[in-house]
Amino acid sequence: MPTLEEVKTCRAYIKKVLQETTIGEGIYFKNLTFFPLINGKIDPLECLLLEEAIAMKTASVTEVSESGSVPNLMVCNNSTLPILVPEGEILIGGKQNRVVNLTVIIKPYSYFVLPVSCVEQGRWRNASASFSPEFHAPPTLRARKMRNIHQMDTHAPVEEHVQSSVWDEVDRYLDEASASAPTRSMPETFRSHQTEIDEYRKNLTLEPRANGVAAVCGGTLLGVEMFNSPAKLQRVWGRLSQAYILEALTERFQPKLPQASSQVVKDFLKGLGSKTGRKAFPAGDGFELKILKNDLFGSAVFYEGRLCHLVALTLEVKY
Repeated sequence: MPTLEEVKTCRAYIKKVLQETTIGEGIYFKNLTFFPLINGKIDPLECLLLEEAIAMKTASVTEVSESGSVPNLMVCNNSTLPILVPEGEILIGGKQNRVVNLTVIIKPYSYFVLPVSCVEQGRWRNASASFSPEFHAPPTLRARKMRNIHQMDTHAPVEEHVQSSVWDEVDRYLDEASASAPTRSMPETFRSHQTEIDEYRKNLTLEPRANGVAAVCGGTLLGVEMFNSPAKLQRVWGRLSQAYILEALTERFQPKLPQASSQVVKDFLKGLGSKTGRKAFPAGDGFELKILKNDLFGSAVFYEGRLCHLVALTLEVKY
């Protein structure tokens, strides 16, 4: 884990990155605006995304044992490079589908027990021997999950409280979509909205130089995501954009809203740098600085002193 001085350096670096980030021209459709975030000065870490490593057959994700464990999966990294596993990835397979609880970096040639939550309450039987990332969780589910995980440090809620909040969100999305889901599986929400999602995606093409994105519905900023290279963002963009589109299709938002102003994003980024925590927490073989302020939840993950992933999500819906 980093020293206090190293944490201070990382916090200053986050502020610098946000200050130097250019907000590109927004792309808009119906009620959703994506703003590309461009910063060519982030020191890129040579690493693989989990999906890349799985495709190259140098990584696998399985149940931790034959009997399995709901809140844990086993990742084997047999690559020469570290693997980045972004928070919010929905992993399909095994005994039930899961969502990744926090962004982690897994060093080369190692095993790691990955903390996850279930997003398929009605199944506990093997659909396959391994998992693959096929969807990304929508931002409100992720924000509520992170809120409960972040509170563990001071309020120590039981693990079941985090899982319960995820199931509540899955049920809400499924019910709003009137999705047919015998096992209460979150991916069925995406499938039930596939025609609308495809229409949005056809009209929302991301700037190829972007290594980050801000999503805004009307005047509500849903979240900011930043990777250490445009290639990493482009690789996850299909799943990530689909998750924000699903949020825009919920009852929370009108189906037609004006295009958002970039000033919303500018103001958000300006204040974000001061909201990172002063204490580091393990993130696999890296570490994270938590982002926690009122209804804002997220993290900045570092490996070998370099920023790999930053996410900040808002939670305006009250429960």
